[in-house]
Amino acid sequence: MELLICRGCFRQKEVLLPSPVFLNTEEEEGQFMLTEICQSCINNDLKANEKDEEKKREILSLINKIVELNINVPVLVPIYLETLQALIEKNNGGFVHKATNYLIHEHYWVISAFRERYGNGLWVAAAPVNNHLVHLENIKTGADIESAELGDYLNGEGSWLPITFAEDYDTAMVILESKIKKVATNETWRSSVWNAYECIIEENDGHYGLKHAVETKNPALLSQKYEHTE
Repeated sequence: MELLICRGCFRQKEVLLPSPVFLNTEEEEGQFMLTEICQSCINNDLKANEKDEEKKREILSLINKIVELNINVPVLVPIYLETLQALIEKNNGGFVHKATNYLIHEHYWVISAFRERYGNGLWVAAAPVNNHLVHLENIKTGADIESAELGDYLNGEGSWLPITFAEDYDTAMVILESKIKKVATNETWRSSVWNAYECIIEENDGHYGLKHAVETKNPALLSQKYEHTE
């Protein structure tokens, strides 16, 4: 048995198979190698789409393609299907940061990268103003509790925000693009990002302030459905 920190949920997992982790599926025989991703994360994604057989087959097909191309999958987010597609596009040299460029050029957003306090990897975040990024970095690289709570939020209820984690900058940017490409042009989404960042900064008290705000369902921190606009 080997203890690993899953890059998808940031929790320690007791993995019964050696690293890299393998996923066995009932739909198809074989094993799929997904580096540093725990089985429960992948299984949760498949379970979320268990009633959508076509999407489930697409997920499994992309996993096969990832393995065939020997592409590292460093992080799992709720938009897992779109992330796999983006990583394959990047591998084939056809990936363009269209949504990210749009936010920077049309709305003057800024992007920053900063290290992960625990272990390897880095975070990439996009924000309407630089002040948001400064505070986010200070929290994530700060004291133990506030750093861990922000990480839990970003990989849970706050996964809709334009913040990603990966082993390297290029991959983090690919994942960021796949996360925001359908919402970057939506004014309501951009306003919600602003409000969420302001709330994170306000609620952070160096301890469990952010966790309490999430548990009490502060509307500024909760995910919503946003329409794709041109």
